[in-house]
Amino acid sequence: MNEKQFEFHLEEFRQLKAEISALLARIGFLFRNSIIASSVLYAWLLSKVGGFSGSNDCIAFPKDMAAFAIWIPPAFVASSFAFGILTYLHVVAVGKYLRKCEQELGADGLGWEKFWSGKRPYLTIGLTVIWILLLTCSVYVSYQMRQKLEPLPNCPNPKISIKLPDLSTAGRAGHPESL
Repeated sequence: MNEKQFEFHLEEFRQLKAEISALLARIGFLFRNSIIASSVLYAWLLSKVGGFSGSNDCIAFPKDMAAFAIWIPPAFVASSFAFGILTYLHVVAVGKYLRKCEQELGADGLGWEKFWSGKRPYLTIGLTVIWILLLTCSVYVSYQMRQKLEPLPNCPNPKISIKLPDLSTAGRAGHPESL
């Protein structure tokens, strides 16, 4: 390998390491946003439904919309998890290429990718277990909320239930026949 090729592969190596860092940060971002989005959606749903504690509980928006909205958090977690898996698979592919670069550019037996190639991926296993647990919990919570929503009526809407004037007599005030 001549000097020009060496410099090219060294710069490529640096760029791919930076790409891996960005991809791993994306996986963490997806996980964090799965927790935040699920929590916010469940809190919003509970605020619209009430505490499920008394006979006055009702749903503040259409029941079919509530039944659909309940499943948004698990769907978000599942899609984020799937995207995280795809990102991780790309990281693994880049890591294999970096291992080859380390063999060519580095000293024999040294290199981060070579060092990690024989180790168990505890972080990956742990994050996968936690993500599956998050998905399982969100499915369970959504299922339980769905069971609680089923018997609840829609809340009376004060904006709609205000007595509206009779339109058949509106605008006739002052006409002799309305007196």
